[in-house]
Amino acid sequence: MSAAHVTNGDFQTEAEFISDGLKGKRSEKGFLARCPAHDDRNASLSITQSGERVLLRCFAGCSYEEVTRALRERNLWSPRNVVQRVPQNNTFYVYNDERGNPLHRTVRTQDKRFWQEHFDGGVWTTGLGPRVVLYHLDELLTRSQEPVCVAEGEKDSDRLRALGHLATTNPMGAGKWSDSYSAILAGREISLFYDNDPPSKKFAGQNHAEQVALSLIRAGCRVRIVDLPEGKDVSDFLELGHTKEDLDKLIADAPYKKTDDVIAWRSKQSTGGGSADASSDGTNGRVDLLVYLSSVPTFIQIKTVDRASRWTVSLRASD
Repeated sequence: MSAAHVTNGDFQTEAEFISDGLKGKRSEKGFLARCPAHDDRNASLSITQSGERVLLRCFAGCSYEEVTRALRERNLWSPRNVVQRVPQNNTFYVYNDERGNPLHRTVRTQDKRFWQEHFDGGVWTTGLGPRVVLYHLDELLTRSQEPVCVAEGEKDSDRLRALGHLATTNPMGAGKWSDSYSAILAGREISLFYDNDPPSKKFAGQNHAEQVALSLIRAGCRVRIVDLPEGKDVSDFLELGHTKEDLDKLIADAPYKKTDDVIAWRSKQSTGGGSADASSDGTNGRVDLLVYLSSVPTFIQIKTVDRASRWTVSLRASD
């Protein structure tokens, strides 16, 4: 369970947040409040916290679903489109189904560690679970005629959403896009944002953008790839002082791309059509180059005998 708008410094626990919204009182093990699911005059709802779980029990007999539905109507229990923080300083990005019910979530720690959990029987359990969907799926379906911004990562998606854009991403980051996601967005207008990763990261963000763009084009989408003039990603770009207007202009100016355009775009992401990381074991010996040609990294090994010697070159695909 995740309560809406819970942030560090507001309440010690989510149970306290719910109790406060219902004007409840502390009990021996948690809180007691009037149940919002029926005309309660006896404070029959028990609210307790167990780790990150909130346990609800109505002694008058209301079901768990009835109670959470009533809390949701009061904005006291709303996983929909919410990034939440708990006292451990973790951030939760909740992925909902078509009706806004939680399916799975990405957990991010302050030191940028990530893992996945799924919602099973009212409890968050480690792992993605049986069904994996796009971020903000419910909004994508209810606003089916609007253009969509596809970002790399939930943080950038939410930054775009805060600016008024309909935005989404896939769970687990670069390289994890599925054609099933493209099927959900089939035929729509897409603005694609990516992480501007360096050669040392094997251009992971650019490769991801190429994969996503080609998949979306196959699904009949009109795709723009938005190249940011500075910053690693959307969040960096905005934190450098750029505005919504700056971002909107970049989107408007980005041309729609066909398959060949995407492949050419990816090739140009490396300086001069390719770039290289190099390492050496000295003037006499061996130089290793990792060269990026289009989206396929190629390993080149150059062996020398001395400064004036001829070069021996061998090529193989990078691991």
